[in-house]
Amino acid sequence: MNTFWNVQFTCDKYFEICMYDNKLFDGMQVFRTVKVSKDLTWEATYEGHKANCLSFLMALPNKIASFPDFMKILKMVEFCKICEGVKNQAFSVLQTNVHNLCGESIGRIEEVVEQDEKENEQYSLNRRSLTCEYFIDTPLSGALCQNCNVLRRNISIQLVRFNNILQEESERLAEPSKSKKISERENDRKRRRITAEKRVKFWKFKAAEEKKMKHMAVDDGNDLMVMLKELDKVDEKNPDKEMFPDNPKLSLFWEMQRDVISKKSKKTAIRWHPLIIKTCLALWHRSKQAYEILQDSGFIKLPSTRLLQYHKGKIKQ
Repeated sequence: MNTFWNVQFTCDKYFEICMYDNKLFDGMQVFRTVKVSKDLTWEATYEGHKANCLSFLMALPNKIASFPDFMKILKMVEFCKICEGVKNQAFSVLQTNVHNLCGESIGRIEEVVEQDEKENEQYSLNRRSLTCEYFIDTPLSGALCQNCNVLRRNISIQLVRFNNILQEESERLAEPSKSKKISERENDRKRRRITAEKRVKFWKFKAAEEKKMKHMAVDDGNDLMVMLKELDKVDEKNPDKEMFPDNPKLSLFWEMQRDVISKKSKKTAIRWHPLIIKTCLALWHRSKQAYEILQDSGFIKLPSTRLLQYHKGKIKQ
């Protein structure tokens, strides 16, 4: 038996053997399967779709009478051509959902990942009929089943109509207006309306983001306060005990974090320690972008860049 075939499932009523293909459909591995029933009847499937190609089925027996019959079936299933779906990149300008001229859904988009001979992955978006036959007649030179051919014709008609509409719109815009002033006013109003709509969308999005960030900042501040309180627990008999007695700099850092968070509503009351400012200045001079990312992360509180600019000439680096 071909080493590419593996037993997938077996029970008292039937068993299934499969051979994996070198393709992924929508991120899922696909394979060819042969299911043999207890009465030795069989059926072939690809990606779960049963083979119904007449030239394919007529060349094989309905029941397996011998081991050579079984091997012949496996060989036919292994080398039978598979419908590739509609690959034309010109169709990418059309809608994702594929409909016929009556508006009925007849196809879908399928992401295909295929490995070439050098095991390099090739990505493509194919359109496939909802009733794709998958197995196609071997003598045919085409790469599509009958249903996908119908789908391709429908998409081609839609593409022609789409291009005609674009052409008509382009010609209409290129025609000289009967009244230039009226046309200019209409175009100006249209541009203003579009600009206003974009501006409204932008500010709505920005307001939503700021509201979201505000809630996140409040949550982060509360989390930091809880964390600092847990870390800053001291004995009642030793109220002056430092949090990190063996590391004065780390103790100073946490004291400043607690002080900043407790005074977040009164930013002018915050007094940063010179050592903190000096360290932040060193980081800011090395990479302003990295400092801003760290400052905006919300994990720790740092002096503002405006304050650093004010102190950059006063503190020696």
